[in-house]
Amino acid sequence: MRSIVVSIILLLLLTGCWDQRLLKEHTLILSIGYDLTEDGKIEKTITFPDKSGGGGQVSMSTNTEIISVIANTVKDAETKTDEYSPEKFDRSKAKVILIGKDLAESGIFPTLDSVYRDLRAPLYASVAIVDGTAKDALEVEDTYSLLTSEFYSELLKTASNAGIIKDDNIQEICPVILSDGKDIAIPQIALMDNGKRAKITGSTLFNGDKSSGELSLDENIMLLTLMGVKNKNRKMNFLVDPDQERREKQYVNFSIRNEYQHVTWERTGDNDLTVTVKLSLQIEIDEYASDHLYDEDKAKYLVDAITKQSEKRAKKTIEKIQEANNDTLGIGEKIKAYDPQLWQKVNWKEMYPEITIEPEFDIEIIRHGILN
Repeated sequence: MRSIVVSIILLLLLTGCWDQRLLKEHTLILSIGYDLTEDGKIEKTITFPDKSGGGGQVSMSTNTEIISVIANTVKDAETKTDEYSPEKFDRSKAKVILIGKDLAESGIFPTLDSVYRDLRAPLYASVAIVDGTAKDALEVEDTYSLLTSEFYSELLKTASNAGIIKDDNIQEICPVILSDGKDIAIPQIALMDNGKRAKITGSTLFNGDKSSGELSLDENIMLLTLMGVKNKNRKMNFLVDPDQERREKQYVNFSIRNEYQHVTWERTGDNDLTVTVKLSLQIEIDEYASDHLYDEDKAKYLVDAITKQSEKRAKKTIEKIQEANNDTLGIGEKIKAYDPQLWQKVNWKEMYPEITIEPEFDIEIIRHGILN
């Protein structure tokens, strides 16, 4: 009797996986691009590595294959791409999704809807907006000997680690798009040298699911600071001594080592709201050719100059996001949570561009390098 029970248990353990998907039966899509055609259709571009090798083994080449199809919807495009391969395409391992500028302007959620509905969707794929077409971006020539998908994935990851952008994935942007108190800003990529090279140029601002503005890299770094996104690798460069003869002595470069953000608001009238974004920054001076920071007056002058330039750039950044009706700071979300009576009285999308947002900086130099 005992042997029978053991045999039954072994049989259950040896039944295998009912939903297995063999690599040799699939072609892995590693990057996806979506564009909007002139007649309103979806152009989907996919990249995947060559399969080579023999003897029952499957190996991946460093060469990238590209297929582009035009269809009525994203799912229709998936069906059309399957016509080009003897194996089933699998997008679950895609590392990056690029979206063309025209599609971003018309709205990205209908395109991403199929991704969110798919059980095996690449929810952890990074997403970026292309200042042009996603197809051209995926056909870029100089990828530094990497697969196209690896190039863009590493490009976004490196920029995120440096504090230049916020590398949100597909899963992270979905609830923000659907919320009514916050908006998204997605990294923007542009092509150079006639499409041979690609670089990150800043971010694309969204009002709901439609792009409505842009920020430069410097402005995007300031936006992340205003948002309270902490990153000890984030650096800024400001003009602080314009009277110096040598250009190197006119500028200071510093890293933000600690950051504390606090948002407050005050109702000043029926349709007037003043929001204050308070930022306490502890910084480390990385480069300052004028030197002499051991002198208390010199250090105070530098702190005052950095504070003035920070407020100037912050106000310019805030002006741009308000013009785009983009609440990336999540002010509406905070009011909805902590002041529900005010939230229920106002139409936030109509009110937000007209409110007053004031940045306040409290900056402290905690390190200024080995040399004084």
